[in-house]
Amino acid sequence: RGLNLQKYTHYSLKLPSKTIVVTYMARRPSTQWPEKRFCDSKNSFFLCKLWEKFGIRPLQRTIRNDVDVVNGLKSLEKIQYKNGAKVIFNDRDYNLLSIREQIKEDLRTDIMIGPHGAGLMHCVFLRNRGILIELPIDGAAANRHFHNLAFWSGHRYIQGPDQNPVQMEALKNLVINTIESINLNAY
Repeated sequence: RGLNLQKYTHYSLKLPSKTIVVTYMARRPSTQWPEKRFCDSKNSFFLCKLWEKFGIRPLQRTIRNDVDVVNGLKSLEKIQYKNGAKVIFNDRDYNLLSIREQIKEDLRTDIMIGPHGAGLMHCVFLRNRGILIELPIDGAAANRHFHNLAFWSGHRYIQGPDQNPVQMEALKNLVINTIESINLNAY
């Protein structure tokens, strides 16, 4: 409520949505740290001048076939699903969004997909029927951080393919099965 986002929650609908929103949390190199981009010395906890020395933001665990993943997941919108779901695909780079915009995206997301990284903590803001699919690429498979976070926040967790580049057919089949497993009568 503090961010005035309640109208974007699933609960604002009279009935649960039959539309499944799949959000791909892209990890793409950025020329500026998000903390620097969205800093406001008047309202921020830290002074903006503390970010001045930070240059280009290095980023690890990026998907080598990012364009293929986006195109493959976008094609999910054209499929007819056994449970009658309609799918909307969102390709989002959270580095480019303010925290309010990020949480707004989370609240409308049913399936969040992304490579292992701090951004997956957004699974706590997913709809109740929300599911996190983590891509544990580049040696992150042993970490259970986001499995635990999804569990503790009441969401399903699925470990996706761990190869980089991502095996697109395996990921696509996994997401199709996940979409068809969602109870469309639940919030």
